[in-house]
Amino acid sequence: MIATAASRLASSPKARRLPDTLFRFAAASCASIVLILLAGMLVRTTWAAMPAFRLSGISFVTSNDWNPYLLHFGALSFIYGTLLTSAIALLLAVPVAVLIALFVSEVAPPRLGGPLGALVDLLAAVPSVVYGLWGVFVLVPFLNQYVWTPLSNHLSFIPLFSPLASGRNFATAGVILALMIIPIISAICREVFRTVPADERESALALARGQAWSRRSCLASVAPSGRPSPSPT
Repeated sequence: MIATAASRLASSPKARRLPDTLFRFAAASCASIVLILLAGMLVRTTWAAMPAFRLSGISFVTSNDWNPYLLHFGALSFIYGTLLTSAIALLLAVPVAVLIALFVSEVAPPRLGGPLGALVDLLAAVPSVVYGLWGVFVLVPFLNQYVWTPLSNHLSFIPLFSPLASGRNFATAGVILALMIIPIISAICREVFRTVPADERESALALARGQAWSRRSCLASVAPSGRPSPSPT
């Protein structure tokens, strides 16, 4: 009789839903930790920056005057430099990273694509401070000697390449940031490209006018959203 009651309890819908409910709660709790950490960082940095906002007001982000001795705090130049170098980095990195991902996942043979993919993943795991130090001590002197100085000597009439302009500094920072994010973007794009179903690849290749057109038409359905499109069954 006791065994019969236990079997009924185990087969009841509530008993079957309990493990699923516990799993969903545990997964949601672990996922919410990331949001809690981000919210904590935002609150902490905002709280630490409140004295500057109280002292300078909105001029903290609209003024270019930075003089701590006179209690003048204008961060517009820093914001402008960050946005400009980020734009240069994305402009340089995105096309190169997408082409690397296409070559590794679509063009290269498996014997070559596997090691190259592992190398890209290893480069993506390198800390950003390593790229920064390498850029400061290796890339910056190389660019100044072999790139920016010849450009300034021959194209000094253009403000971007004039010796007194700061464009070369922005460009150098953008190149370093581009080299830093190329492995990450390439690794993400490669994983997205691999989610394309094999039957879609074969059908696109059979109906296409070439491999380039088939890859473009096949990957266009998955790349914008980052998730595979439904394949016919």
